[in-house]
Amino acid sequence: QKFSNIDTNPRSHIDEFWYEQWLADKRVRFKLGRVRADSEFAFVERGGDFLHSSPGHSPTIFVMPVYPDAATSINLFVYPTPSFHVGFGLYDGALGRGVHTGVHGPQTLELEHLSFIGEMGTRWVLDQHRLIGRLGVGAWGHNGTFERFSGGRQKGTMGAYLVFDQLLWRENPHHDPDEQGIAMFL
Repeated sequence: QKFSNIDTNPRSHIDEFWYEQWLADKRVRFKLGRVRADSEFAFVERGGDFLHSSPGHSPTIFVMPVYPDAATSINLFVYPTPSFHVGFGLYDGALGRGVHTGVHGPQTLELEHLSFIGEMGTRWVLDQHRLIGRLGVGAWGHNGTFERFSGGRQKGTMGAYLVFDQLLWRENPHHDPDEQGIAMFL
């Protein structure tokens, strides 16, 4: 896993570039373009403020396109209720074969190197202090070929994840934009 959320080799590129459309009275969201998967899936809202990347996204999703390697993707989310979502993303999986997608456009997209991820999640607000919480459960996979630790090669890999955030105390609970306080995440 990367040591830092801001440390990378010097380069100039556009990190994210995408088109997003909401449909069906804001119950369906479609996003197409260069996207960092951790902006859509498996993220821990309260962990993003840390400089080290471990709190922000799981190191077990080793083929996930994250900073600085956003990837060409298609994402679809359905919101049956305002507090529940189901999402699926299909990403250029060239990162799994060592190609840094952050400096390339869709030319690295190949059907034998695709990364996919899906998530179900819910959000809630506890009591009058507006203590916001979030739970996400998902699965990910990649259809490429990978070296095994025990030797040889393996076609495809996959895994699962769980993320949880809960704001425990707010310094200014009646001032909506101010979420300063104490929170926990897993």
